[in-house]
Amino acid sequence: VGEAHAYDYRAGSPLGVLAIRGALAADDAVEPDGQNERRFVAGMRFAALHAAVWGIRSPKSCLHSMVAGAGGQAVVSPDQSRDAAKEERYFAATVVVARAGQGVLSTLRNVVVYGAEVSSVAELDRLRLGLAALVAAQ
Repeated sequence: VGEAHAYDYRAGSPLGVLAIRGALAADDAVEPDGQNERRFVAGMRFAALHAAVWGIRSPKSCLHSMVAGAGGQAVVSPDQSRDAAKEERYFAATVVVARAGQGVLSTLRNVVVYGAEVSSVAELDRLRLGLAALVAAQ
């Protein structure tokens, strides 16, 4: 990102680097100013909700659902506090993005949550679609 942005907090993630470069905004530029920043913020919110629900960069194993008590209740350790409101917002956001396509959701998660680099124009387009869906749903 260069020396000019070396201390920009966004420079620490692939999503942030794209935001610094202005690459999150639509190519046609017919949408209002600030689109790039709104998409970056929406992506960061999605990442924060993902971390609140699943933990940082590590989805929970579905094994916890299989290990259930006689009453059908999943075994959850006492230190795992659940925030139902965050879970609801996360899953609602996931549905909104998935409506744009599973590839869009997969690309969004890979870049925003897991820190993967965007390696093609098609991936960047899918990322933009996912971020635009998040912004529109807010």
